[in-house]
Amino acid sequence: MTDKRLRILAIDFSHLFHRNWHASGGNNVAEAFRRTIQAVVDLRVGYDRVAICCDSTGPSFRKQIDPGYKADRERQPESFYGEMRRAKERLVVD
Repeated sequence: MTDKRLRILAIDFSHLFHRNWHASGGNNVAEAFRRTIQAVVDLRVGYDRVAICCDSTGPSFRKQIDPGYKADRERQPESFYGEMRRAKERLVVD
């Protein structure tokens, strides 16, 4: 009998992109895009489906619980958000 279980991989996209952005020094904005797409391609081997999990765009409910939640984080430059958006769009499959 063949195993017919569906193998699903969930990827924390925000963490992955953030890590790649900082690894590239934020200087070559296309590098974070490239590294993130390649990481997803590499990670997906052996899985039937991939779920790209992203942070919400609005305020987190955690901020209501703890006003200090991520209070010490500086806002990233607009190029960060542009490249992140571009990478998400590239990974969308209809």
